[in-house]
Amino acid sequence: MSRVRTLFILSGLCAIALLGACGPGTGSLPSRTPAPNPAPALYPLAAGEAGPTGITAGDDGALWFTAFDANAIGRITPAGVVTHYSLPSPSDEPSSIVSGSDGALWFTEFFGNRVGRIARGGSIAEYPLPQPSSQPEIIIAGPDGALWFTEQSAQAVGRITTAGAITQFALPAGSNPGPMVLGPDGAMWFCEMGTDRIGRITTSGALTEYPIPTKNSAPWGIAAGADGALWFSETQGGKIGRLTTTGTMTEYALPAAVKNPQAMMQASGAVWFLYQGGIGQMQMNGTVTAYPTASVDTDSLNAMTQGPDGALWFTERSGNAIGRFAP
Repeated sequence: MSRVRTLFILSGLCAIALLGACGPGTGSLPSRTPAPNPAPALYPLAAGEAGPTGITAGDDGALWFTAFDANAIGRITPAGVVTHYSLPSPSDEPSSIVSGSDGALWFTEFFGNRVGRIARGGSIAEYPLPQPSSQPEIIIAGPDGALWFTEQSAQAVGRITTAGAITQFALPAGSNPGPMVLGPDGAMWFCEMGTDRIGRITTSGALTEYPIPTKNSAPWGIAAGADGALWFSETQGGKIGRLTTTGTMTEYALPAAVKNPQAMMQASGAVWFLYQGGIGQMQMNGTVTAYPTASVDTDSLNAMTQGPDGALWFTERSGNAIGRFAP
């Protein structure tokens, strides 16, 4: 698989405060020393739930995840009780998952070339994509009640209604679209890892692209910040970027110890991101706090979400576990 990912195994956690060098015109930034954080709880998974990748909070008070290697969808309660549902088609490799407007969970089947739907009772429906080998990746809930997703090999953004009607919007060749998020302006914003751009697509399919100043930055994480801007990670550029909805972009260089930033999310007024060696937090003024880990496996896929308990829940593919971190 061509995607670059980082596993974060949060054990023996110790916190250190680190300050990123800010982009042009942003001035100097304050540093701070964080309070010690408790070690995360880890919930090992059985063989039928192997290789968790995507994770999302359901409206039933539980977390739902994709078991990429076991070809299944999993559900875990905040108490750690796990249920798994095998997919009807072989070798689908479910990748990403999100709660839909219809109360069901929707997920992408990376190699199955389908978008799937699982009801809270466990019944599953699958919808094949019109283009072969599209490699659907990240899926999110749109503002129009539909689900929106990126297609890596098809170089497209897809839309599927809760009734199963699919529309595709072509992107420039080589875009390699990945992570996507709903922006504060009602449009979908996404990373173009292959062309070093951040893309914006409206519900009508109008596309705008914003080039990242750093070449070969390989963006692979994006979140809507509490400040109304979009924040993104530059996996190879070693930076966190900030992009306003009007197109103004600022980059914050990360300290040398914080390498390969990837998946991102917003929680408690800050953006959180995974990096090679731990979990990072960036405040809206650019201040970085890093929580290093005891070990790293760079071959693993990972994702995180905020659970109904307010904690950050994450997947460990190689570690075959679901984790919970309460910073």
